[in-house]
Amino acid sequence: MALTKITKVGSNGLDDDVSAGGGGLNSTDTIDKLLFVHHGGFTADTTISSPQKFIEIMSHNDATIDIENGVTVTIDDGSMLMSTDHSDFYMTFMANGAAGTNIQRATKFDDNVRTSVTSDISLTGVKKVGYSQIPTGAQIDVPFDIDNSVIVTVDDGAVLVI
Repeated sequence: MALTKITKVGSNGLDDDVSAGGGGLNSTDTIDKLLFVHHGGFTADTTISSPQKFIEIMSHNDATIDIENGVTVTIDDGSMLMSTDHSDFYMTFMANGAAGTNIQRATKFDDNVRTSVTSDISLTGVKKVGYSQIPTGAQIDVPFDIDNSVIVTVDDGAVLVI
């Protein structure tokens, strides 16, 4: 699917240089430490697919999410592009919550949350409960997948919540 412009779709995002595995603010999120910036647009071909399967763009009711001429945004089956509108600077989310989504940054999408198990994982020992991190707004449209060749081990007394 090739698009030329998106106007409010849902809520998902891009990534930049994110410290400590994602989330938080960094230098590309501000202009001279005066203005916080939500990035919202596509300047290069982008595919939304496994293993993340969703991205979130933080936006505003009066802003658009543009796709430059000649750029293709492909959204695979079972994947989603979300746009979340804010009317003010949401510091608590950006300082902490952004780690729980794949938000758009200046040059790419965060890779904080994945929805496809692509290598063996185990809930063993003191790892007792594992939760899928798919945001509530995407759970109906974005499935949690386990690749055919992958082994998921859940010991007695442990729980995997998908």
